[in-house]
Amino acid sequence: MITPEYKRNVDRAIRTFVKEIKTQDGLVGIILLGGLGKKQHFDELSDVDISLFISGEKRNQPDWLPEFEFNIFMHDSQRIHFNVHQQNFKKEKSAYWDDAKKDAYSNGLVLYEKEKMLSNFLQNKLRITRPEYEQKLMTQYIKIPPSCLINPEKQLKRGEIELSHQIINNGIESLIDLLFIINKKFVPHYKWKLKKSFDLKYQPSNFQKNIHDAMLVRSFTEMDVKRRIKIIKMVSNELMSKVEKKIGRASCRERVFRTV
Repeated sequence: MITPEYKRNVDRAIRTFVKEIKTQDGLVGIILLGGLGKKQHFDELSDVDISLFISGEKRNQPDWLPEFEFNIFMHDSQRIHFNVHQQNFKKEKSAYWDDAKKDAYSNGLVLYEKEKMLSNFLQNKLRITRPEYEQKLMTQYIKIPPSCLINPEKQLKRGEIELSHQIINNGIESLIDLLFIINKKFVPHYKWKLKKSFDLKYQPSNFQKNIHDAMLVRSFTEMDVKRRIKIIKMVSNELMSKVEKKIGRASCRERVFRTV
């Protein structure tokens, strides 16, 4: 269990790290990621995730850069583990960031920057236009019928119980991804995705209970597959209706028809 003293030690270690490194040539900015960022979720299993943005060419990295991983040991033998991500500022401007990375940085805290360079960079990097949002919404929308409404039943008719269960598992993942997009949020890393989905502003009716029930495999029988299919159909129908109200039912259904 995290004690107040341990948290103070962690905060002190971070302040010391930033103070010692922020004066170095070539440093554009420092971001605190993970549980110590905006979400402030930190426990005894957490690491300190820090991202350093540096200028210059990657092949000429400054010699002051720390190792990617290192530990700081406190006087009471407590260990604070640091992960230091090294980002080339120039390269990252044009680099592709997936949703997991965008989610991480959207929840990060800027600890130091030169002339708002990092804040401006993140504002541009995390911006999404209306056409981009609608395209993202539609791309995820058309994944729902095959994984939640069609293929589980097809495999069940073939007598492939295990495959039906597996496809339902994938369907649940697709539903959760769609829910994040509907809420105009980046889809986070898979290890936090489920937990974060239960905190979203918009959720389908009884979402958490239905997802829990749908995730549960009680037996490798036709009856249990049908039980799970019934649940994800309820969730998927509500989510798909939500998308259709945003984009237009005819447009959505036409795209699904062309892909299944």
